[in-house]
Amino acid sequence: MRRKDREVTDLREIIAIMSRCDSCSLALFDKDYPYVIPICFSAEISLSFAAEVLDGKIVLYFHCATEGHKIDLIKRDPRAAFSMSCSHELILSGDSGTMRYESVCGNGRIEIVGDAEKVFCLRAIMEKYAGLMGRQWSDDALKAVTVLKLTVANISGKRNKG
Repeated sequence: MRRKDREVTDLREIIAIMSRCDSCSLALFDKDYPYVIPICFSAEISLSFAAEVLDGKIVLYFHCATEGHKIDLIKRDPRAAFSMSCSHELILSGDSGTMRYESVCGNGRIEIVGDAEKVFCLRAIMEKYAGLMGRQWSDDALKAVTVLKLTVANISGKRNKG
């Protein structure tokens, strides 16, 4: 990292930054170029991204459809990278300026979660976005969704306080 003065190394601080982010861009391997997809939640389906720390490793959960390009790429190659940022604020001073921000980037291996783990993951996602840990889903609703789990291998945080 070029700007060591902006680096965030404490895992608790990195997780705190992640908790303030509401969108994550996921990068997967495609043929000639990386495939990057922003994963955001919608008000009607408060599902997208959640982070847990399990056995000293950060694990990200994503909600998606049961088929599509993203699923095909993951089945072909489970390596993935991610990026998220928050706390954006432009600060102007005379004829110069800077941007306040906090960001987290990393990579790891992504997998499709089995049915036994799916409800746990969906509850973690709902807790992040809506504070609804005890939510229940019908069998039909669970069949219509895929949950992805990214176990983070490398992670870095950065912030500019302005």
